[in-house]
Amino acid sequence: YSHYNQTLGLGYYEMFLLCELLGAKPLPVLNVGLACQYQSAEMVSVDSPQFREFLQDGIDLIEFANGGSNTKWGAVRAAMGHEKAFGLTMIGVGNEQWQTDKADFFERYELFEQTIHKCDPAIRLIGSAGPDITSDRYDKAWDFYRTHQEQENFVYAVDEHYYVEPDWLLSHTDFYDGYSRRLKVFAGEYAAHPCSGMNRPSANTLGGALAEAAFLTGVERNADVVVLASYAPLFARVGYAQWSPDMIWFDGSTSYGTPSYYVQKMYAGNMGSVTLDTMGAEKEAAKENIYYTLSLLEKTGEIILKVVNAGGEDVQLAFAIDGEWGEKKAYSGTLLTGDCRDGFNDIRQPDKMIPREIQGNLENGLKLPPYTFAVVRF
Repeated sequence: YSHYNQTLGLGYYEMFLLCELLGAKPLPVLNVGLACQYQSAEMVSVDSPQFREFLQDGIDLIEFANGGSNTKWGAVRAAMGHEKAFGLTMIGVGNEQWQTDKADFFERYELFEQTIHKCDPAIRLIGSAGPDITSDRYDKAWDFYRTHQEQENFVYAVDEHYYVEPDWLLSHTDFYDGYSRRLKVFAGEYAAHPCSGMNRPSANTLGGALAEAAFLTGVERNADVVVLASYAPLFARVGYAQWSPDMIWFDGSTSYGTPSYYVQKMYAGNMGSVTLDTMGAEKEAAKENIYYTLSLLEKTGEIILKVVNAGGEDVQLAFAIDGEWGEKKAYSGTLLTGDCRDGFNDIRQPDKMIPREIQGNLENGLKLPPYTFAVVRF
């Protein structure tokens, strides 16, 4: 991967500062002494002094983030200009690691879990389920975590990764409906891939973004299982990207958001506090290329509808509001659409597809053009 570049310019301290600036919670991921298993078999033995260094790195990181200025690493943080602790609550153990005859990831996870929780029992750990959700690597990982599900705080959530064709996302909006409610999921890396390859902004199509929006209706509907979700990758520099698609593209002077970026923004800015039961009607709607979820924001009483029209025809939606919801008459929201599924933004036309504001009366319903994602509140 000749273009798989790192500047090494972003350390843990910068990451914590960035999260603080954004109002986000940091989730650093620890190396468990295994190199990227796609590219290398390099590792250090769990019996070696080098492996103990990896364990110690985890302990030191927690102290650097959360320790008082009277501790070794807390004092380092304070000397760097940040007296207040960062309040780290979650750590990932391994990224896209899996168990093989030679790579003993499960043993490594257990050793990290024991070491970290001896230091700080409150830290929530994210465990790896490997690089996909369609192989026996994924099945073996879940079997491992299930054997420890009676152990308190063994794993907070299991990190699942999937880069798949848009049709897979559209046909698996019910993917988490059958998951056990005992163990939680972090959809840590996901994206629709209409096509792949190096440096291809054209891979970030509207159709791919709509497939992601549709899949997220199922994620939101199963928010009691999927406690975290993250599109990936985030940034790509035009002309230097090893991977496509990506959420935000940039060059030396400007940047732009892809349709996938706007899907993420529309979801993040319209979070309810309670998911409403759609009583299986969403499965019937999916047969007509309509995907939706409903939530309630309890503090305001607003209902939030997220809906995708993944088909090529106009769709007219009707609202039937039960009297218990009060006299709701109008809606407002945001709509993302484009001329065709294969359309995309680029550095020369960054605003080719961007959301626009909409409003209307509930009694007149909601018209969805072809290839549309809309969020409305009423």
